[in-house]
Amino acid sequence: MKKRITLLQKILILLDITESQIIFVNTDIISLLTILTNNKNLNELGFLNDCLTGIQSNISFDEAWNNAVNSFKSALNEEDKSFLISFGSQLGKSDINGQKSNCELHKQQIECRIDDAREKYKKRGNLYFNLSVLMGVLIVIVLI
Repeated sequence: MKKRITLLQKILILLDITESQIIFVNTDIISLLTILTNNKNLNELGFLNDCLTGIQSNISFDEAWNNAVNSFKSALNEEDKSFLISFGSQLGKSDINGQKSNCELHKQQIECRIDDAREKYKKRGNLYFNLSVLMGVLIVIVLI
């Protein structure tokens, strides 16, 4: 659970960098992916490198992005991967204002996902703690 929270936070960083690069620099997709893969804060998002490799192998961005996200082995669940695919499917398909809106929408959604993951982590942490206390009490009772 904690690993998923970390990955979702990295995706939020990815969205922030993407938005900045599109708005202020008007970066193309290949340059953007190069910037993202070279960012040490995003090393855990291995699908970025796979996507860049796919594009450099003359695969379309959409196909490379989808393949990279779907084959990414991590703590992300299927909904998280669908979220990433949704983001990638709109990337580079509209003007700067459309790209900004896409980034802002996905940033709001990922923040909700992070909050939800934190809540689940906290609930499960409490559950595991309570179960371990209960097991300890049970062992003491059995030993007496």
